[in-house]
Amino acid sequence: MLREKHKNERKQQILEAARRLIQKDGLPHMSMRELAIEAQVSLKTPYNLFGSKAQVLGALLESFSVRVETALNELDLRDPIDALYALGRLSVQEFARDPNFYRSLFMALMTTGELLPSLRNVQHYTTFWQRGIDAGIAQGFFESRRHPDLVARHIQVMHRGLTELWIEGGIDLEGFETELLYGMTLSLLAVATQKGRPQLLRRLRDLEQQLDRQIHE
Repeated sequence: MLREKHKNERKQQILEAARRLIQKDGLPHMSMRELAIEAQVSLKTPYNLFGSKAQVLGALLESFSVRVETALNELDLRDPIDALYALGRLSVQEFARDPNFYRSLFMALMTTGELLPSLRNVQHYTTFWQRGIDAGIAQGFFESRRHPDLVARHIQVMHRGLTELWIEGGIDLEGFETELLYGMTLSLLAVATQKGRPQLLRRLRDLEQQLDRQIHE
């Protein structure tokens, strides 16, 4: 028990060191040696605990996933449509907490191949959207017979595409959020019932105005 606790503490120590290096240097070209020096551990420790630089970066990305999932658990699913929009905003707000860190982290993951599209990653993050849609089905806002699982997957694919566009500097975080919510609204309308459509159409009109203003500013 004590040994496992010490191991977890060293893992956290290395992850915090990796975060500092990324924040300090921007796009991280850090080596495992630099990471060990920053974390004040032996050179073999990062290899023993993580295996590779890519795995260290992946663990940092996993911490983002945990924060989003924790926030999702705190959302009020009594109004599942509101919860889905809140989840969309939460994911962007997390990036806004430390945009330089997240942009550098994602760029590093892309260069290692860890952020390349994969079925496993898409399925993992799709479950976040699926929970809100399932709650909407239970309350009569969405139809179950029109493949809502594919809608949840499409929302996640769209989120990934916008993330990469943001990483490349093609869109700011305000535009990211508006584009995400606009695209999500169009996707949800495909499975909405008569009960769910009015609320979605109201949101669509508001988002169209926001998007039009942002594009023409």
